Amino acid sequence: MLDTDPPGADAGPSSSRVINTPTHLGTPPPARPRTHNDYTVGWICALSKELTAARAMLDQEHPSLPTLNDANQYILGSIGEHNIVIACLPEGVIGNNQAAIVATRTASSFRAVKVGLMVGIGGGIPQKVRLGDIVVSRPTGQYGGVVQWDKGKTEKGGKFKPIGSLNRAPSALLTALGALKSDHDLKGTKLQEILDNAVKRFPRLKEKYKRPKHPADSKNIASLVLLAVRGLILALLEFFFGHWALDPVEYKSQHEGGAASADGNNAKDETETTKIYYGLIASGNQVVKDAVLRDRINDSFGKKVLCIEMEAAGLMDDFPCIVIRGICDYADERKNDEWQEYAAATAAAYAKEFLGRLQPVAVSREPSVNAILTKVYDKVESITFRLEKEDDLKVLKWLTPIEHNIRHSDVAQKRQSGTGQWLLDSDEFSRWTHNRKEILFCPGIPGAGKTFLTSRVIDCLFQTFEDNPSIGIAYIYLDYKRQDEQTIYNILASILKQLACRQSRLPNSIKELHQKHISNTTKPSIDEIIKCLQSVIALYSKVFIVVDALDECKISDYCRNQLLQKSFQLHTDFGINLFATSRDIKDIADQFRERKSTELRIKADEADLGIYLDGQINQLERRLICENRESVKKGIISAADGMFLLARLYFESIRTKVSLARLEDALEGLAKRGTGIEAYGLAYDDALKRINDQNEDFKDLALRVLSWIVYSERPLKKQELQHALSIDPSSGKRKLDGRDFPELNDIVSVCAGLVTIDEESNIVRLIHYTTQEYFNHAWQGQLCDHQNYIAQACATYILFEQFDTVEAALSGALYPYAARNWGHHARKSLVTDTRLVIWELLNNEKRALVYSHVARFHLKPKNGIHPAAYFGLCGYIELLLDRGVDLEVKDEEGQTPLLLAAAGNYTTVVEMLLNRGADLEVKDRKGQTPLLLAVKLGHTAVVEMLLNRGADPDAKDKWGQTPLLLAVKEGYTAIVEMILNRKVDLEIKDGEGQTPLLLAAAENYTAVVEMLLNKGADFEYKDYLGRTALLSAAEQGHYAIMEMLLNRGADFEVKNFWGKTPVLSAAWQGFTDVMKMLLDRGADFETKNERGQIPLISAAMQGHAAIVEMLLDKGANFEVKNNQGETPLILAANRGHTAVVKIILNKKADLKVKDQRG
Repeated sequence: MLDTDPPGADAGPSSSRVINTPTHLGTPPPARPRTHNDYTVGWICALSKELTAARAMLDQEHPSLPTLNDANQYILGSIGEHNIVIACLPEGVIGNNQAAIVATRTASSFRAVKVGLMVGIGGGIPQKVRLGDIVVSRPTGQYGGVVQWDKGKTEKGGKFKPIGSLNRAPSALLTALGALKSDHDLKGTKLQEILDNAVKRFPRLKEKYKRPKHPADSKNIASLVLLAVRGLILALLEFFFGHWALDPVEYKSQHEGGAASADGNNAKDETETTKIYYGLIASGNQVVKDAVLRDRINDSFGKKVLCIEMEAAGLMDDFPCIVIRGICDYADERKNDEWQEYAAATAAAYAKEFLGRLQPVAVSREPSVNAILTKVYDKVESITFRLEKEDDLKVLKWLTPIEHNIRHSDVAQKRQSGTGQWLLDSDEFSRWTHNRKEILFCPGIPGAGKTFLTSRVIDCLFQTFEDNPSIGIAYIYLDYKRQDEQTIYNILASILKQLACRQSRLPNSIKELHQKHISNTTKPSIDEIIKCLQSVIALYSKVFIVVDALDECKISDYCRNQLLQKSFQLHTDFGINLFATSRDIKDIADQFRERKSTELRIKADEADLGIYLDGQINQLERRLICENRESVKKGIISAADGMFLLARLYFESIRTKVSLARLEDALEGLAKRGTGIEAYGLAYDDALKRINDQNEDFKDLALRVLSWIVYSERPLKKQELQHALSIDPSSGKRKLDGRDFPELNDIVSVCAGLVTIDEESNIVRLIHYTTQEYFNHAWQGQLCDHQNYIAQACATYILFEQFDTVEAALSGALYPYAARNWGHHARKSLVTDTRLVIWELLNNEKRALVYSHVARFHLKPKNGIHPAAYFGLCGYIELLLDRGVDLEVKDEEGQTPLLLAAAGNYTTVVEMLLNRGADLEVKDRKGQTPLLLAVKLGHTAVVEMLLNRGADPDAKDKWGQTPLLLAVKEGYTAIVEMILNRKVDLEIKDGEGQTPLLLAAAENYTAVVEMLLNKGADFEYKDYLGRTALLSAAEQGHYAIMEMLLNRGADFEVKNFWGKTPVLSAAWQGFTDVMKMLLDRGADFETKNERGQIPLISAAMQGHAAIVEMLLDKGANFEVKNNQGETPLILAANRGHTAVVKIILNKKADLKVKDQRG
């Protein structure tokens, strides 16, 4: 008899006993008080009904024991010789993670627990098990008995591949399992006897533990029809889009036979006997109520799954146990509570019978769970963290390969220690760091030291907040030489990447973004990056974003404006703290002033200049300079006028003076040069004069170094530049010779202080942006000569005899640069000459295959016209055509010269080829015409030229994409307008059934939407998922587009195939302004989707207090329930949304209302 009856249970006769329990199991408790260390078996439940069933199985229930720092509530008792501690998950909380927490707390408070049981209900796989049956976890093949179905990776084609398996149960449990199974084979089970005895002791359980009847055929026709329809739809989706790794034929066989027989359509073959199955249990962190998902899970594990549930995976790796599940449903749309009580009881009865077979001595030999946790947690955590970090790093690298930490290290190393303190001590900086939602804008003249001060700010932030994980920090160094790689996408992705790295685990939003795109080898859109960035920013209490040199951000593709707009939006919506530097550019300054930013002007502090010059003088160690230190410092500081760069240039100009008289003359000359930006020109003139005054060898080396650095397509590393400088195109040498490599010290020293090496990145560069500007102006008339020199050098390097294979070419330090860029330099040289090495390279097909492979060109040239067209070498193309090369010759990718020229945006070449009769509608292997390629890449001028020549604006590639669809997807407004001015199909559909209007609405391209509507696009058309343009815009919260569509008469009550309306989208996502607009227009705020959710329930679940209040003010019913019997109050309370709870309580909501779980 139980010492303490379960709540609500009537005590049965004192003589009642469990029939199958040996007589010695009913012995009275020991005389001494029990302690925590007397309990060796842990029993974990998820639901209160499972807890009730567990308590009903106890021979005795013991008094509770105190626990410290443990939120679990325990039921203590015994079955036979086993003392058992029962723990249940908190009410309304389920899943692997919570189960793991409960089990870990149990093991910590009851340190003698050796083994565990996870006992409760689960969903069965039709055809294999029936309602009321029992499934027990047992090792199967490569799996340990329990698998986590939602942990794995999505492979190409959308197929899900599970990763790893969870631990096997301890040998003591598996041995007892085998023995009990043998008992059942010989004598049958005693489950019914155990249940009957429990009911005798607790009569109130009689009705609950009565076996329900299987549902009749007629009651399930609608469900089966629904399954068939959904199966057809999802099979079609899988066929067209690869979203599901489910074979439609397989789906049919499972549902036509499996579900029917399992639900009782073959009732004549069924008996009322509960059967016990041993095998694989799939566990995950979400409820499965979908037959398609259920079967997909089964398929992922080789069709060996018997049961699906939600807690076991949280236990198996740390809590040695077996899992026992009574089958209460089939994990599909027809979930109901009818079988739950009975299933929980049969599972508990099996657990009791199992414990009767489990030898206490075998349990005693097992290590305690707490000991296991103590020994392996650190190791497991370390391994798991390392493995996850490795995977996380791959995901972050996928986001963007750009690493700004290397640039920061280079800048910080060159910064003179102690400089910049004035900025950190300023009131403006103090407010920026201590307050939230602050903008500090620091403009300054070129060379004032803005980048060095930015590095000081970044170091200060990391030092101050190093131990505070709630503070996010990200920074960007913009660079005029990296404009091609510093796109708006890469800049925003880099900020996202840095903020994600400050988290202990990769945020789910980034994982989901990666999974969405990786299988299709696509990259996220800017909007997706922004949304992901917003979700990660929300994880921090404060976020600092630092941007250096906004003036060096590319402006040709609106990169700078987009960066400012996105940054200001993050400041407004999420309260980030923004720090930015820039030269004095009115457009930039005006945008900061419009937002009432704090402005702090950057000018080199005299104390900082003194510290810098002291460091340079100490490093130089020349007696003349050291003895005249104060005169040197005073003269340079005065002449530099607050510009670090001038101080650096001036010091370079006097550092080599060999007498006091010359030193004094030089310092006096600096004072006469004047101040301001004009002084730079004089300083650079002086440096160039010093270069030209060197001996011929040094002068020649310096000019070649500067030529490469000034005009290279990207920054060059030390070894690359050494190889480049070893080439003499005019010498006729065709072999790389290490003896020709110049010394690195000479490369820097001969350039009169204009060149520096970044040690972290190994990049050799000009000392400043203004240095580049100086040479762009000073050498403007020599541009073609410099480009021709580099082009000939690259071509010569490619033709070096040792680089005749791909493997050999990859060993050449300069080869990748030369392979990718020789043609660009040749095009910019404006030189066409058959006597040059360029012509030789164009006619060398073997070398073309090598450099194309190394450069990773999508190019397999058959003759020189293909690389010539790829690089836009108009003169050389004409030479080749004049020599009889076929105008329409295709390479192995199906590319003609016109296709290559259109893709390269070479308008001159395109026009020349068209004038020679090139085929306008030629297609490559992907079905792309020149127009499709030009549109896809945003080449507006080429698009206009091709359209004017009569190119088909409705041409389709092999995926059905047309120029209009491509232009809309990419948001190319000007190109969309060009195409719409032709006769074009406005309702063309992409692979997902989306028209241009739906695409534009989803991507928030307001101008494009307006153009399409003005042309008569159908705004009520639905794609394959039932979405209209309004629904697509509503899902993303695009207010302006929604307003435009509503003003045109769009249906605001439209539903997609899952019953979602614009109001439901706004409620779920928290789009307050969108919700207000819809409600003001009379939208139905009680609309329901297929799951019974209304807007108020969605908003309460998500914690959107403003929307909850808005809906209640409109009269929404705050006592409404979803399909699980949950009210908005219950949903908000369970999720900790305090503000929502307060709002609903103010409406006098019923505090005693209960959901289906009580």
